[in-house]
Amino acid sequence: MSGPKTSQLEIERQMRARMQAARDRAETASVSFRHELQLLLSQFALCTDEDISAQVNAIAAQLESEFDSELSKALDNNDVDALEAACSKLTHLADSLAFDAKQRFAPLLAAEKALRRSADLQTSLKAFSRTMADHDSDDAGLVESLELLKAFNPQSHAESGRTAAAAAEPEEDIQERFVAMLDGVRTAIASPFTLEKDRAVMVGMAQDIVGISGPDAQKAASVLAQYELIAPAVAARAERMQELAARMSVLEAELKGSAPRRPAGFNNLDEAVRYLDNLKHLAQRRREERYIHEAIDTIMRRHGYDVARSVELGAVQGSHTLFSGDAKDTGIHAFMSDSGDMMLEVVGLGAPAPAESGTSITAVTDDNDIAHLFNAQNEFCAVYAEIEEELAAMGIRNAVRYKAAPDVAHCKQIHLASDQSDFSADTQIGLADDRRRRDQVQQHAREMR
Repeated sequence: MSGPKTSQLEIERQMRARMQAARDRAETASVSFRHELQLLLSQFALCTDEDISAQVNAIAAQLESEFDSELSKALDNNDVDALEAACSKLTHLADSLAFDAKQRFAPLLAAEKALRRSADLQTSLKAFSRTMADHDSDDAGLVESLELLKAFNPQSHAESGRTAAAAAEPEEDIQERFVAMLDGVRTAIASPFTLEKDRAVMVGMAQDIVGISGPDAQKAASVLAQYELIAPAVAARAERMQELAARMSVLEAELKGSAPRRPAGFNNLDEAVRYLDNLKHLAQRRREERYIHEAIDTIMRRHGYDVARSVELGAVQGSHTLFSGDAKDTGIHAFMSDSGDMMLEVVGLGAPAPAESGTSITAVTDDNDIAHLFNAQNEFCAVYAEIEEELAAMGIRNAVRYKAAPDVAHCKQIHLASDQSDFSADTQIGLADDRRRRDQVQQHAREMR
């Protein structure tokens, strides 16, 4: 029975589990590598030397590029054994690159520490001002008013506004905390992992800092207390966002151009988790589609259909492939829907269609062509039975939904658009010769009767 066949293809649970376990190892390796790299980079978060910062960023970019390249190659494997081997190697690569980063960052970190003056308020003010200018370069008033902070000296005893508790606090401790606040606010604003709502809070905090007029110790103490209250939660959410971002990077590398564009920032962790879940769903679907497509291609090649062309046909979501082999005037049209439905049908190879009209499938009207395609349908019956068995051997369950018997009503021919056809002029002549020889044989058979 080899009229059109429609099946629901699904990767068996055991095969899917092996593929997922391998990709989980790749994801773990990626998260581990990026986490180690960010820990190292965090040591340079307060660096004010542009040359050191440039070297650090260049090293980080080179190591990330090297890891992402190997990650992409690993995830491109659809052979399960090759996928497992490649993903296992990523774990060793992650450790190797993290060690390399430590070695290369060590002299830069030593140089940066030598340049940095401990608890230097003016240095922190300068870096704070630069970060705010980078964050909101249009707000000249905000940057300008930072000059007011330079008049604030935490060691000055402003008699009005100094509470007894504040007066009793060691002046050195106040300055250290104030410097920590300046550094913490600017780091949070500049970090790519700070959630947008938290970034807005920190920008507001920066404006509060700017709003301190002169040596107003009471206002400074209020801003400091507010910062120390919210900073741990902001940092914790940023750390969680860093982990989610690392997982996003793995899936985006796998999806490549088909990944949705990642938002510039997330307002909260729930938004980030929803985006990650969507990536997981898309990646899982693409993996299964790719595995099934490659399995079909492999099986069709075994049966002599060693030429596969991807064709565009209609507006139905899914993919169309035309398989052909030794027979130059017939092929197999395969359609795979996004939901996993596959349809296989024998088709004749008609004359190319103009590029502007697109590829099309039409009914065959010539009696000789109908008879030829009807015979081809019958011949494909045995092949289709073998295809089902070979799909099962590759871990793909084939639930046949519709199996039509050979019928002249199913005799169709496909006309490839001229911009999709890769037939050469010689092949076109060959098609005509094949048909001419077939007609001669049939004519001779009729004369012999």
